[in-house]
Amino acid sequence: MLTEGWDCRTVTHIIGIRPFMSQLLCEQVVGRALRRRDYQLNDENQFSEEVAKIFGVPFEVTPFKANPTGKPKPNPPRNRIYSVAKKSQYRIEFPRVDGYSQGVQNKVTVDWQAIAKITIDPSNVAPEVQMKANLANNQGRPTLNGPGKLEKASLDSWRSQSRFQTLCFQLAKDLTRDYCGMESCEAPPHVLFPQLVRIVEQYLTTQVKVIKPAELIDVFLSPYYGMAIDNLLTSIHPDTDAGEAPEIPRLEAHRGNGSTDEVDFWTSKGVYPIEKSHLNAAVADTQQWEQPPLITLTITLLRRHSLKMNGLTSAFPISSTIKNRIMSPTLSSA
Repeated sequence: MLTEGWDCRTVTHIIGIRPFMSQLLCEQVVGRALRRRDYQLNDENQFSEEVAKIFGVPFEVTPFKANPTGKPKPNPPRNRIYSVAKKSQYRIEFPRVDGYSQGVQNKVTVDWQAIAKITIDPSNVAPEVQMKANLANNQGRPTLNGPGKLEKASLDSWRSQSRFQTLCFQLAKDLTRDYCGMESCEAPPHVLFPQLVRIVEQYLTTQVKVIKPAELIDVFLSPYYGMAIDNLLTSIHPDTDAGEAPEIPRLEAHRGNGSTDEVDFWTSKGVYPIEKSHLNAAVADTQQWEQPPLITLTITLLRRHSLKMNGLTSAFPISSTIKNRIMSPTLSSA
C-alpha cells in the first residue's frame, strides 16, 4: 500500500493487522485516510466533515474528537448532471487549451537589454595545451617531467581554417531548425533564416565578451555554441511592431476537442432544469445570478446553446501581470 503509490479518495476504515514498529510508519498509514472524498463547499462556504475510523494502529499523537451527541446531520441530497442524448442538437464542442505561446508568423526580434551574455574564458577552453605519454611519477600522478616527447595542441590550425561568416551561417541554420520546431512558430524556414543570420551576427559582436588569449571565433566551440543557441531561443519573440499576433493558444497534444458528451458527475449543490442545453440541468454555484429566472431569461433572449463548465474537466489558462490563473467560463454557441 505504501510502496506502490496507492492513491484513493474513498478510505473510510483503516485496520492494523500486524504491529507497526515505528511511529513514522503509523503516520504514513494514517495519512492514507486524510484525502477528502468531496471538495464541494456547503452553505457556510466550508467543507463538510469527513471521518475515517482507524483500528489497531498505535499512533500516539492521533487527535481524538468525541462523537457529538444527538443524531448526525444528514448528508445533502446529490443530483446527477449528465448529457441527454435526445438533446444532441445543443451539443457544444470546444478545444482543450493547454496554454499560450507567442505566435511567430513572419517577423522576429530580440530584446537586447534582457538577453544573457556569454564570456569566453580561456580557463574553461584552453587555447593551447601540452600533451605527453601518460607516465606516472613516484606518487602515482601523471607528470610532464618524465621521459618522452612533449607535444603541443592548440586552436591555431582550426582558427586559421575557419571563417567567421561561415560559422555564423551554421549557427543561424541550427537556430532556425530549433525555432521552427516550436509549436508557436508558423513562419517557414526560408523566411526566418535571413532574419536569424542578422540576429546571430549582432549577438556575437555585441553580447560576447572575450578574455585574451581567447578569440571571438572560439564561441563556436562547446559549450559556448550551445549557450548561444539557448540564449537566442529564449530571447527571440514576434515583432509586434510589424503586426504579429503576440499570443496563440497551445492545444493539448494527446487529446482531441472536448464536448458536452463527456459530462457525467454528481453534485450536492442546487440544480435547476434547463431546456436549451445538452445537459439535463444546470448547477448554481452562486446564491443569486445563476438562479432560474436569470438562466431562463438569458437563454431565451440570446437563443443560444449554453452550459457551464461543470464536469468537463477542462479549463482555459489565463495570464495576468500578477500570476497565472485558470478560468472555467460558461460556454455558449449560436
